Amino acid sequence: MFSLIERVFFLPWAYCLAHLRQLWAPLAFISRPALPSPLELRPPSGKQIKQQLNDFIDSIDKDAICALASKHNGGLSCDIRCQSNGSFNVCFVIDFSDSTTRLVRLPLEPAVRDVWDKVRSEVYTMQYLRDHTNIPIPQVYAYGRSRLQRNSSALQVFMFLEYIDGRPLEKAMLRKSSEDRRHQLLGEIADVLAQLRGLEFSQGGSLIGNNETAGAWSQIRRILMPPREESFTPQSTKHHMHRPRVVGAFSLRKNELQVDGYTAPRFAATTTREFLEEQYRLMRCMWSIPCQHLSQQCAERQLFAIHALRLESAQQTLGLKGNCDTIFCLLHPDFRAENIIVDDELHLRGVIDWEFSELVPRLAFVPPLWITGHDPVSVGTKINLLSDFLSILSSRKHISSSHSQLAHEWDFKDDTQFPIAHILRDPTETEFLFYEYIYPKLYSEPSDDLIPAFFQRLENEELRQFVQQRVRASEQYTQYLRDNHLFDDEAQEWQKIRDSMAASQELLKKSRKSDARIQELLAGADKLLHSSREQTQAPQTESSNPA
Repeated sequence: MFSLIERVFFLPWAYCLAHLRQLWAPLAFISRPALPSPLELRPPSGKQIKQQLNDFIDSIDKDAICALASKHNGGLSCDIRCQSNGSFNVCFVIDFSDSTTRLVRLPLEPAVRDVWDKVRSEVYTMQYLRDHTNIPIPQVYAYGRSRLQRNSSALQVFMFLEYIDGRPLEKAMLRKSSEDRRHQLLGEIADVLAQLRGLEFSQGGSLIGNNETAGAWSQIRRILMPPREESFTPQSTKHHMHRPRVVGAFSLRKNELQVDGYTAPRFAATTTREFLEEQYRLMRCMWSIPCQHLSQQCAERQLFAIHALRLESAQQTLGLKGNCDTIFCLLHPDFRAENIIVDDELHLRGVIDWEFSELVPRLAFVPPLWITGHDPVSVGTKINLLSDFLSILSSRKHISSSHSQLAHEWDFKDDTQFPIAHILRDPTETEFLFYEYIYPKLYSEPSDDLIPAFFQRLENEELRQFVQQRVRASEQYTQYLRDNHLFDDEAQEWQKIRDSMAASQELLKKSRKSDARIQELLAGADKLLHSSREQTQAPQTESSNPA
């Protein structure tokens, strides 16, 4: 009866509101709200978030988890084999009496915003990929809301899904494996990316079922009809009732901003240019938040990187100017090695963690950092997977047009294209990628000299004031944490480690330059020595030659 009332009275209004939202989107894009002052923000410290997560995890009723699992697997008895706590989810591996194994996964509510909409998008995306590709993805058997906490009437969102046997990939496994096994796995990863590349859309954002509501309209639904215990089974996305609809992206970084207290509306781009503008705004937002022990030098380096990437000359040099491409592809949001499950012979068993999946323009569709070698851990190491990966991809062009497309699109003549794409896809490593790979192409002067001088120029007074404002905000924020016993010693230690890594990378660059200079000098000396020998030997040859 309740579902009938919902169908008759609510759904027609939901469709009307959805169409109104589409009409409003262009105006909303033009009239974005101004950034709040960093002085107004008091993001939770790492210590606070850790405590909130621990409290949430400790409150979970494991008997309720087993009962939920049994309910969705024919009433079979079960036991929890183990529990795994991640950054955004807690997972329970469940063993059943018939020797089957399943997974119950709960989003960590203190770390995730719009949790119900986010999970619905993730479930739909996974089902869409299962229907339209051969990518090994866990099957979702059920998802919904249920009471899973002790002493609480609140509902928790859950997923009940397939457990993929194997182990997470580690880069050390690639180093130690034979060349044949390494190439086999890289080929399977190339196949995954090629299949994702083959799924083209005309808009950026996240996927959800055509008959579902999300965002503001989902919130209105919750107000009119409060959440109740419910469970759903994913439906085939090939059916016309369940075809994909693109909504504002469930961005991982925007989620983090929301946890920090910043209102970050979701956004669906229609061109690459709109996507780029949104990513620039996101970077500016991320580096507007006060943090512990922020130095002026660090604040200047971060703001300079954003400013430099937006300059017209840089856009022209880096091939970003005037890009109005309207083709978007589905990209795994966190394609780290740890999210690739393999067996003992390095065969790909599954790709997990599809939450925050997003449709991105072709410009931002690239292999993950650990393959291209642009993550901080890979710098200075002898591992170079990229050349092998691109060679293997090229050898598989005959498999599909998507393989051929990727081989062509990733045949970059400019070595800044991968770093640029990584920044636009996920701004987290912007500072490292910009100064390691992009800055040397744009500027010849050392950054330690150029950046302070840049902020002293009269035309950059507004930028300089913003840096000072953020530094003051961070000082006040740090004092606030100390006064309230919330200061995060671990964050301070991590900052020291990051500073140490940055210094080491700078020394490594200088060492490379010195080595190159030494090699030039040695080569020059060798030429001089060779020339000198020729000159000294020439008369001897002439004198010994009988005339």
